[in-house]
Amino acid sequence: MPSEILYTDSTDYLLGGALTLKNGRIDMFQFDEGYCQATQYNATQDNFTFLYYDKDHLGNVRQVTKAIGSTGTVMQTMNYYPFGAQFCDGSANNNDVQPYKYNGKELDKMHGLNTYDYGARQYNPVTARWDRVDPLAEKYYNVSPYAYCHNNPVMLMDPDGMDDYYTSDGTYLGTNSAESDYIYK
Repeated sequence: MPSEILYTDSTDYLLGGALTLKNGRIDMFQFDEGYCQATQYNATQDNFTFLYYDKDHLGNVRQVTKAIGSTGTVMQTMNYYPFGAQFCDGSANNNDVQPYKYNGKELDKMHGLNTYDYGARQYNPVTARWDRVDPLAEKYYNVSPYAYCHNNPVMLMDPDGMDDYYTSDGTYLGTNSAESDYIYK
């Protein structure tokens, strides 16, 4: 019985995932301020739409704005509870414009789990817990190895699922001690 290939799409991720190629053509290019998305493919020219992020002090993507000439249109608005669960503020909202949300991390909707991919671990914003033990658990023996940001997500963030002391711009956030909670610049 001969086999038949029905669909042969290929997707390649280059530059650490910042550049996505579909069937050898640029599909998406991500940069710190947002991304550009291919909107039309034809034999001679690809058209791109530019979308920009509006982030808060912890790197959470709060709005995505589509550039149209010299103006912009808000395409997506996101609001979060302190530990990252999303809530709706009643405005028109399209949550599927782009997958990068809380702390600028990708929301993984696989199997309906809705976890954020931090690299070292997956984070569940509803339970405010990681899916596995902290690789640096011995360093923070007085905190649960499943706790997110020492249970202080307003002051701290965890950029890679291992340590929680830096904001998205590299600013060092002080420890969560009784003596001091401070920001070094």
